[in-house]
Amino acid sequence: MRNILALCCALALLAPGVAGAQTPVDLTGEMLGGTANPTLGLGAVSIDCQPAGTSTVSYTVVGTATGPYPGTFEETGSYTIVAGQVTSFTATFTIDAGATQIAGSKSLRESLSAQCLPLADPGIANFSTFRVNAGYTATITSPTGVLEDEGVTTVDGSATTLLSGAASASVTEGFTSEQAGQTPGHVVGTGVIRDAERGHVGFAFAAKSDGTSPRATCAVLALGTLVKCLNATLFEKSGTRVVFEGQALVNGIPAGYRIEVTDLGEPGRGRDTFAIETTRGFQASGTLTAGNVDIID
Repeated sequence: MRNILALCCALALLAPGVAGAQTPVDLTGEMLGGTANPTLGLGAVSIDCQPAGTSTVSYTVVGTATGPYPGTFEETGSYTIVAGQVTSFTATFTIDAGATQIAGSKSLRESLSAQCLPLADPGIANFSTFRVNAGYTATITSPTGVLEDEGVTTVDGSATTLLSGAASASVTEGFTSEQAGQTPGHVVGTGVIRDAERGHVGFAFAAKSDGTSPRATCAVLALGTLVKCLNATLFEKSGTRVVFEGQALVNGIPAGYRIEVTDLGEPGRGRDTFAIETTRGFQASGTLTAGNVDIID
């Protein structure tokens, strides 16, 4: 099957529903991607790599927010690395989504990978990468109300300083609220969508929950990209709509994913929808051009 995600577009399709809501929604599905280039007056970077001791890194990045609150964001964070593991991580962030403003903070839950190398390559003074699961709390203030949200975000980042004194950093992350309620249900689907950016995207999935222990598998294929779902940490069913989330592999690299589907009748072609987004930037969405989504119960 030729297919993969267009969740970015899926999120775009969902945006009207968010805009029309009477209260703010949580940060599930929010994606942040930012950079720093102090030479150009963009953000800040500081790295001290000590392979035999404690390495310290701090950054300020600015960039784009997509998902339920599209706009811009700024994040300032710092972390330490000891023996190839992140031993501490804290960050504060703000998201400017026009009439809605978001402010939050993060702290380390789990170190997934880390390195800090002095004199990594010719011309490079320090180089660091890290990947963590962090808990977050956020206050979402909109014209229609205020929501206190909390959950988990997977943060991927890198930072570099050069012997010339120049520096750069990048951070990407995706949010999953733990405020969302788990619900029981069972949904399966196979088919193809046509995403505006990815073209034909093929998918097959099955997800189920008893209300406390969700499970899911999936395969999503687009030109040059293969996403495989490994598990599910959230399953939420509401009428004709199901959302499930968890961990996946994107071309073999660990990532978080969010899939949202609708079952709008038989046949699914031209009616049902499929959308996916991952924390590694792969997104796709659209109405089925073949196949079917079936909410069983």
